[in-house]
Amino acid sequence: CDFDSFIKNEFPAKEKNFMEGKLNLKNINIGFIFFKPIRYLGFIDSKIKRRIDVKFFKISKSEINDSIYLAKGKTIVGKNTRLFEGKIQIRQIYFFKYISTGEEGEMDGIVKSQGIIIADYHFREDKKLSATGVFEGKVLLRWYVNNKGVFSYDTINNFSDDYNNNQ
Repeated sequence: CDFDSFIKNEFPAKEKNFMEGKLNLKNINIGFIFFKPIRYLGFIDSKIKRRIDVKFFKISKSEINDSIYLAKGKTIVGKNTRLFEGKIQIRQIYFFKYISTGEEGEMDGIVKSQGIIIADYHFREDKKLSATGVFEGKVLLRWYVNNKGVFSYDTINNFSDDYNNNQ
């Protein structure tokens, strides 16, 4: 399943589920989202499909471009641990037309807006070492803004079987 197929399956008929909106990227920082206690997993090598673990040490917002975040961390593939540096760049921001209020409506009146951010990532390991590479792809992040204007990581529907975040 590629990323575009995932989006089509998760959010069919985008025009029905999303509306236009604006997040002021100058006033938000998504860096904290990547430090949530979740395990980032992926696979490399299309034939062998070796598991890759990604751990972030630092993610900082670019001082030049509000849609770019500079990342440092490490990858673990088998017995190899390698440091990497790279960037995450916000490409698209979608707002949900219908706001979720949680399993029993506990967020009713609290959520002002809600949606997803789609970003590209590009991480490079030290090419002077053996068994290193470049990792590129897309990430989907769910977010909401509360009625006080605070941007937050969206765990409102984490009770649901189809809940996903940081894809």
